[in-house]
Parts: sequence; structure tokens; C-alpha cells
Amino acid sequence: MTRNEIDEISNKAKRASELFEAERHIELANFSDLVRHIAEDNSLTKAVAEINRTIEKTTKIMVEPLVSLTEMSNRITETYKKTIEPINLMSEQLRKMAAAFSFEPMLEKLREFSKEYDIAEEGAIKCMQKYKWFITANMPPSLIFEVYQLSLKKGNMTKEVNKVFEDFLFSNNYEGLDELLLEWKQWIDPDRYKIIKDTFSVIKSAPKRVNITNVVLPTLIVQAEGILKDKTNFWNLKNEKGYKKLKTSYKNNSSKILPQDLQNLIDDIVIDYLFQDSRTGVPLKNPFQFNRHKIIHGEVKKYGRKNYLVRIILLIDCFATLK
Repeated sequence: MTRNEIDEISNKAKRASELFEAERHIELANFSDLVRHIAEDNSLTKAVAEINRTIEKTTKIMVEPLVSLTEMSNRITETYKKTIEPINLMSEQLRKMAAAFSFEPMLEKLREFSKEYDIAEEGAIKCMQKYKWFITANMPPSLIFEVYQLSLKKGNMTKEVNKVFEDFLFSNNYEGLDELLLEWKQWIDPDRYKIIKDTFSVIKSAPKRVNITNVVLPTLIVQAEGILKDKTNFWNLKNEKGYKKLKTSYKNNSSKILPQDLQNLIDDIVIDYLFQDSRTGVPLKNPFQFNRHKIIHGEVKKYGRKNYLVRIILLIDCFATLK
């Protein structure tokens, strides 16, 4: 299935969802106005541009969902059946207008796309496990397909996979970074938010000759840890305040919103790497230097890797949206 086909399907799904919501609140007498409004706005060129923007910014349809794609298609089918009957009672002109918005072909493609997505997600998850990556609810679903395509290639794809995630935050003049910052404003303590915002300003203004990760990674690790403690009420725990308790509190948090397989990727990074048990002078059980203790306490000096910087920013995104 081509990207244009996906865009067109997504656009019609969005229209159907809007139609569903509108149908619940309007009287039958107003229904013809709704159909006319949809018909007047039937510009595929505009729709493609709109849905391109939407599909890149919205994971709630494909990745996060409280409702799966298959369930969504069933919902659209039910809506279609409910709404098409009153249309049939209207004038011949309105029936012709409504015919242009038959969802039956779109639903079949949506189901096909759902199967394609499930296959892509499975392959992407295996690839992310291998290279120690994860996604969050604020990342675009198209990233799943990018990682999946890389998973089909032979050889070591570390640089290529890293670049997918780095580009998400840093390409287009740091567009991804700015969008996450806007999203976090409602979720993070204002004082912490100011520290993170200042840190991002430093990232964006640093000269190319400077390895900015050396400068900002420890600060962001500390703030990510602080956000997690805020969200898990760690400060009010009277007994066993160590990282074992923090990891337990995080693991038992019930408000994680991603599907379980995708959530497991985040949990592995948090528990097995960032907060894995660490003692000074003792090698890590999981030999991956993205470790809070080794970095903050100065034992690891070569931590200035851009992919580490991306990981901690994505973990902040994960922790910020915990409730």
C-alpha cells in the first residue's frame, strides 16, 4: 500500500470519526447540512496535505490506541450503517452526494492496513529490542514503518536505526524537540520544565564543534529521575527509598498508555539499563553505558553519544505523561 493510499484512508477515517461525533449531537433535520459541508470540502489535495500532518503527529490512531485499528474500522462501519439510513430518506441529490462518501472500500483497505501495521510493529519491536530503542506515545506511527524497513536489511544497522530516532528530534531545525517541549508544559513541574527548556536552548545553539551531549546529558538524567519520582510519589515513601523501590513503583504504575509490547521496550530501558544496579568499579551486568549511576558519579567519561541524549529525552516524554 502506497503512502498516498494510507493518507487517503486516514483522511476518510478522520472524517468518519468527526461524522460519528457530530451525528450524536445533531437532529435529523440538520443532517443534510452536515453532508453538504463534507461534500464541499472534498478536496483530495487539501486532504492529503492535512492528513500528512496529522499522521505524523498523532499516535493515538495507530500506536497508542485505547481502540485498535480493527476496532476503529468496526466502529466506523457501525457509524456508517447508522448514518446512511437517514440519508436514504433524503433527496436524490443528497443521496448522490452521500454516495461519494461510501466507507465500504475504505474499510476494507483500513483492515488491510491494520494487518500490515501489525506485521510492521512486530518486526520493528524485534529491531528496537536488538538496538535498545523504544517509542513513546508522542512519536509518529510512521517511525514504526521506518524501523521495520531497517529490520529487513542484513548486517549491523546501529547507525541507521540511531539516525531514525535522532532525526525525529533534531531534523527540520529541531522541530521534534520543540513539539515535545510544548506537549510537556502541562505535565511537568514548572521549575523542572524551566531547567529542561533551558537545556534544550543550549542544545539548539551549541556550535557543531562542541559535543553538547557531554554538557547536558547529566542534567537531563537528573531531571528525568526527578520527574519519575514526582509521578510515582517517591518523595513521600518512608521506607526503602533506594532505586529498587523507585523501579518497583515505576513498574507497578497503572497509567502507561502504550500497548504492552511497546511499553515493555521502555520498561527494559528504564529498569535494565538506566537504573540497573551499579557499584563503583564493578562492571555493569548489562554492558550498556546508559546508566544513571555510572554517568552522574563520574565513573563513565565517554557518555557523550547523541543516541544517549535522544534516549533520555524520550524517557522524559514517557515519564512526563505518567499520571
